[in-house]
Amino acid sequence: MPHPAATTTQALPNGGRITFDPRPQAASVAVVLRLAGGTREETAADAGHLHLLEHLLLRRTARSDSSALARRITALGGMVNAETGREHLALIGRAPAGQASALAELLVECLCEPAFDETDLALELGVIEAERTFVGQTPPHEALIRLAWPQHPLGRLVLPADPASAGPAALQRLWARQCVGARLGVAVVGAFDVAAVEAALAPLARLPAGTAPDWGAPPEFVPGRYGDLRDERPASLLWALPCMPYDRAATAGWELTAAVLEFTLAAALRDSGLAYACAVWPEFHSDAGLIAVQVSTVPGRVAACADAVNACLDALANEGSSSEMTNLARDALSARAALARDDLENQAQALTQHPPGIEPAPGQRIVLPAAGCVLQIVV
Repeated sequence: MPHPAATTTQALPNGGRITFDPRPQAASVAVVLRLAGGTREETAADAGHLHLLEHLLLRRTARSDSSALARRITALGGMVNAETGREHLALIGRAPAGQASALAELLVECLCEPAFDETDLALELGVIEAERTFVGQTPPHEALIRLAWPQHPLGRLVLPADPASAGPAALQRLWARQCVGARLGVAVVGAFDVAAVEAALAPLARLPAGTAPDWGAPPEFVPGRYGDLRDERPASLLWALPCMPYDRAATAGWELTAAVLEFTLAAALRDSGLAYACAVWPEFHSDAGLIAVQVSTVPGRVAACADAVNACLDALANEGSSSEMTNLARDALSARAALARDDLENQAQALTQHPPGIEPAPGQRIVLPAAGCVLQIVV
């Protein structure tokens, strides 16, 4: 979907990248600070440390204690959060348009000036334990990735069941490795004053350059069947199909493939009453990719549902998709892209993960034409 206004991408001298996507008609703004390098860089000795670091970044800074930081976040009237992934750590914020520079300043302070306090560390360890309890030890999509790439760091759980112990010094070293220009991508989307937000983001240029993540060898997909099909209780059935890693030119084709598969499966399973929910989505990483399939079925029909999904996959592989189903999937993706344009947080995250295909020189600003795309639909 076209950008409604010119988008600019600026390279910092330390290798960081900032993308501005101004939308004067919006009532709010989203800011994302993303650091490449996630849990796949961890070893058994430091499993879970990055997630703990994420929690501490929003707990206290060198200038603001936990109470002051909480008051500032509340005063923004929006949302401030953080997330850890297999290949990233990110600070995310959303606020009314008038608070854009205050939001950017707060996120930059949290990222660049953390305080590694022993009391905070103990408190956040308890929070993470509660989080693991509520989320579950192994969510379905986590289990799928772990089974598809069992011998590779990319297959490790983001929330390990037994996280390694960490002290403030170890987390300080981890932060020093992660918080560098070579790993930094920033996006600001919505209604904001560019000059004011630029000034709020200025401390990011003073981060050391550091080095980008070294992913090593890509994972090897391991086919096979895991677990038993048991008909006496409801089940969530999972399939992993290998695809390419993220690529600007090819990714839209994989998105279309996943949509075709989802609609084909939904039609087949709905008509037979074998399943009550079906979802298909791509998982893209730097050097590997999956199309994940999750089907929820009812007692007494688990094995029949699995057979139906396998038959559908075989038919699509051997015969391809009908033009009617392909057109339906294409129209649905276009509609989803249109709806996503109003999700400023989603758009900001997309720009930090997969920025426009221009690599500016340090200090240079690139203006993208209004016809630039965040998502391309294959026609």
